[in-house]
Amino acid sequence: MAGETPLHLRELGPDPETQRQLIARILASKPFKRSQRQRELLEFLCRQSIGGEPRDVHEQDIGVAVFRRRADYDTSQDNIVRVHVSELRKKLEEYFRQDGAGEPWVLEIPRGNYAPVITPRLAPAAEATAAVESVPEVAVSSPRPVAARIALVLLSVACAGLLVWNLQLRQQSKATGPGLNPLWQQMFAANRETDIVVADSCLSFYTDLVKHPVALQDYLSRKYLLDDLSKERDPERRKSLEMLMGRRYTSYADVQAVQSIAQLAATHGSSVNVHFARDYPTRRLQTSNLILVGSKRANLWAELFDDQLNFQVEYDKETGGNVVVNRKPQAGEQPVYSILTRDADIRDSLAVIAFVPNLQHTGEVLLLAGTGMSGTEAAVGAVVSAEGFARLVATLPAAGPGRVPHFEALIRSHAVGGAAQTFEVLAARLVQPAAKPRN
Repeated sequence: MAGETPLHLRELGPDPETQRQLIARILASKPFKRSQRQRELLEFLCRQSIGGEPRDVHEQDIGVAVFRRRADYDTSQDNIVRVHVSELRKKLEEYFRQDGAGEPWVLEIPRGNYAPVITPRLAPAAEATAAVESVPEVAVSSPRPVAARIALVLLSVACAGLLVWNLQLRQQSKATGPGLNPLWQQMFAANRETDIVVADSCLSFYTDLVKHPVALQDYLSRKYLLDDLSKERDPERRKSLEMLMGRRYTSYADVQAVQSIAQLAATHGSSVNVHFARDYPTRRLQTSNLILVGSKRANLWAELFDDQLNFQVEYDKETGGNVVVNRKPQAGEQPVYSILTRDADIRDSLAVIAFVPNLQHTGEVLLLAGTGMSGTEAAVGAVVSAEGFARLVATLPAAGPGRVPHFEALIRSHAVGGAAQTFEVLAARLVQPAAKPRN
């Protein structure tokens, strides 16, 4: 219907009355009856982020509203908000472990964020097993090695995940970087915030294990996990899947992307907000400029822009790797680009760079997706490096002085010593945006 917000832009979760009742039960519970300050803090965060017209929650706002700090107080010197929010997370965990053990919905405050979210409670393993006695067993060669492989993957990316959230605290520091260019002048507009959404490395590994894709709506509501756990009869494998998707890790390439773009933001007198893909608030799609790092296999938000793009990074089930699909090949172009062939240089990688309007035509979106980590690094390098960006835009028709047109480009990078050093533009074209939705 005209005027209705598209389904994929709605906030996912229980209805407002269910939310209100859940919050009321939490506030009336023993952990919160003993602490008036924690009650005030939770009430404030919920008012800002849940129900009605959600707003972003910033540390300084919390300090002023809840802890009576001056409007100009220095959050780097006074950590009262961070300390109390950390304690609040513990009290919420205590509630849902004890008094709220039977709650069908769980309220939590994701780390690296002050905005509460409400998600479905995962079914206990015993209930999941009882509910699916008639479901055929999923073939698993060896459950314990699965858990071990997951643990190794989690350990290998743990440092990367921690670095991303640490960068959120450091991104405001003074930085030097490349000179100004029109792309970043558009991305760092004075009247609009800029969000970076980093990929969910756990998701791509999860889809390898369950052997099916995950829809964006199911991903945000965690319905996919509830469904898969209810069908999984092997307790060890079920535990491994639940453990994997209970973590929030990203790749080192994404960490480097955040660091480079945060430095560029400082050079332009701006800043960026860093979000993990699983926790990104859907409402910000209409209010912020957006940078999506990683392919849609690990960053499902990229799916929202498929209709606008010709070059798309896709997973090839036969080879177990990523390829780039060219939906409408032009003269001299291939329908599929891959570096998985026998004669390919293993140091090469492919990447897609796309600059498009957001779904409501109220801001800009930059997508940086590689077929591998070095490809993502090359995509980032091509847009943050003055020399690389000049070579990239040279392949595009001019759009007028001082502006970069909406475009997409396929590049091939060549790594030397494990790092992406050079790239060539294989194909590039302007993007014709979809019609602006009616209000």
